[in-house]
Amino acid sequence: GIFPRKLFPPLEEVAAAFIRLTADGILPHHVFDTLLRLTAGFALAARLLTRGANPNRVAAMGVLAGVAAFAMIVFAAPLESLALFRTGTVFIGLGGGLFSVGMLTAAMALAETGHSGLALGAWGAVQATCAGLGIALSGALCDYISKLSADGSLGEALTGPAVGYSF
Repeated sequence: GIFPRKLFPPLEEVAAAFIRLTADGILPHHVFDTLLRLTAGFALAARLLTRGANPNRVAAMGVLAGVAAFAMIVFAAPLESLALFRTGTVFIGLGGGLFSVGMLTAAMALAETGHSGLALGAWGAVQATCAGLGIALSGALCDYISKLSADGSLGEALTGPAVGYSF
């Protein structure tokens, strides 16, 4: 086809991987962990907002937690630290929960009386568009950097399977 098989595998391969990961217990474990982390972020955001915190500041705390979390994950491979990696994944979920609740609350506060549905729809559209573009761009960039790393084009210091995820 016109699309690389690595980026767009056939549906049969995706289904087989899904079934294998589910049967091995890997997928349910990760789903549970992710939901737990997000729920913690939602709960913390709810607690802060009910105590009168500014929704924009709650969202900013989520962004800061996310940036710190991604830095932890990037540096976990070169430092060979599983604890740093796990801490980073916890803060990604926590930051995601804080950011989404804070931004949604801020968007709803901006809506005029009776127009909260429009604000909610606009917020959802922006979230979905940015998430889709971010995932597509990061996946393509990761694959490209990984290919350069595997070819040795980035130099001896930047070789290895985790290099693509650092960009």
